[in-house]
Amino acid sequence: NFWFVSCSTHLLATLLFVDYLFFSLRVETIAPIVHEVQRLTSDANEGQRLKGGFQLHFNGYSTGFISFDVNAVQLKTHMENSLNAAHIDILKTINRSNVVPGIGRVDVSRIQVGSSGGYAWDITFKTAVGNIGDIDSAPLTVTNLLTGVGATLILSTIVEGNSIGGGFSLGFLDSETRFLPHDVSSEGMKNALLEDIPKHHDCGRNPHRPNK
Repeated sequence: NFWFVSCSTHLLATLLFVDYLFFSLRVETIAPIVHEVQRLTSDANEGQRLKGGFQLHFNGYSTGFISFDVNAVQLKTHMENSLNAAHIDILKTINRSNVVPGIGRVDVSRIQVGSSGGYAWDITFKTAVGNIGDIDSAPLTVTNLLTGVGATLILSTIVEGNSIGGGFSLGFLDSETRFLPHDVSSEGMKNALLEDIPKHHDCGRNPHRPNK
């Protein structure tokens, strides 16, 4: 997030008139982009051969049946087209103001594991921000439809996504504002400056230079 803050304070220029000194500041909250990575791993008891498949679920959306040996490109397509409000190619063109957020775009890679025909798919959340399934979004879950003795599907987090939290305060003219949340609105910041910085003349509005 970022905010533009304009403030003015009185400056005595001569004994005949009062001029104004203007400050225009930009306050910005930023953090490094860290994409969440989760791993889906299938396996079965030694000597077994996996068959069947699974379904994935995210925030009320579900995929259809996905084969146990789905490749990376196919799994990406399943997820992006089923776990969003619309097909991924048209998602950005629809009005999403009243739509349940989906999974967005993902990248998928796959490696084979064990001797039962199991795989590990690494799923990178490219547009869903933050810690998926914790404080920032609903979790990705799986329904196990695999066949084979001891057939399992395990979802684990490899890299936790990053998101901004907490807050800050602003110091100006030897005063400091109250604690402001990281996503404070422009009106909230304006009110904090107006109420907490006693030496200011005006903040948040376009100041007007008086006629001399």
